[in-house]
Amino acid sequence: MHDETSFTGSRSQWVYGSISVLALLLLLVWMEGGFVAKVAPGVAAEEGAEPPPGIAVPVVSELIDEVTDWPAQVSARVVARVAPKVPSRIVEIRRRVGDPVRRGEVVARLDGRELKARLDQAKARLAEAQAESSRARAEATRTENLFAREAATRQALETAQAAARAAAAQVQAAREAIIEAESVFAEADLKSPVDGTVVARDLDVGDTALPGMSVVTVQEGGRLRVEAAIGERCAGSLRVGGTLRALGGIPEREYPLVIEELAPAADPITRTVWLKARLPEEAEWHPGMFVTVRHPCGSREILLVPLAAVSRIGQIESVRTLSAGRVRLRHIRTGKAYGDRVEVLSGLQAGETVLVPGS
Repeated sequence: MHDETSFTGSRSQWVYGSISVLALLLLLVWMEGGFVAKVAPGVAAEEGAEPPPGIAVPVVSELIDEVTDWPAQVSARVVARVAPKVPSRIVEIRRRVGDPVRRGEVVARLDGRELKARLDQAKARLAEAQAESSRARAEATRTENLFAREAATRQALETAQAAARAAAAQVQAAREAIIEAESVFAEADLKSPVDGTVVARDLDVGDTALPGMSVVTVQEGGRLRVEAAIGERCAGSLRVGGTLRALGGIPEREYPLVIEELAPAADPITRTVWLKARLPEEAEWHPGMFVTVRHPCGSREILLVPLAAVSRIGQIESVRTLSAGRVRLRHIRTGKAYGDRVEVLSGLQAGETVLVPGS
């Protein structure tokens, strides 16, 4: 008796579960329009004897530029890598990444003891050269007096005069060496050549900086440009001095660009052409930002209708067409929007008339 009751209960649960699943499937099919007759694009779905209020607008065919977006990056037009002219140890770096700097401001200091020693040595050599020059001039004067009294030979006179000239040349060389040593000593203070922002500290205190080795990197502020790689198929119309559009930032902003540099040939691997374009002074972007460069890449002919003429129910798009005084509902498929108009991919032909609902 117990087994029969259990079997009956299980059977009832199975029946109720099956009915619930079937009801759910029917509901989903109904929500997807499964019980409504399908109408292919371009086929009239309903007709009316009198056209409803609205504006009759023709379906037009236009040649539209194919605009393509290319990734780009904002960069400073001047990037200064502050480096020493002589090898020396770094004893101080005064600016951190992100700090603003002015032109001529000291951003780092080198160990100047060795440089000072070089300057002192140059001054000592100058003193020695001046003493030797004084002695040589005196000897030349004495020899000239002896030669005038025929107490010295011409060879002795010429030798003394040559020695005086050589000593004078040594003095001049020592003076130039001091100028060079003073210039090198001044390089102990590394200064920013531009007004801008420190974007990198390439070395740290205690490191030995070599000639040409960047200690800090400064990007000039206020003058920015955009660098991008444009596909070679779309780069044929680009010229130095030409214009582009750039979009980016939060909130998104759009700025005009003026091309300043353009690679003469495409990269053989990426098949792109590299360009650099100037941003306007008022651009509120900063170096390192990723933006988009927008550029037409060919053209194609498309059909356009007003956006207001298109009605949507779920994923179904339709318009009302007017022909011979009668209105028909036409299912269509749309593409990209162009302002207040939209591209029609299927369902209409050029020259037909659609109705835009009146206000």
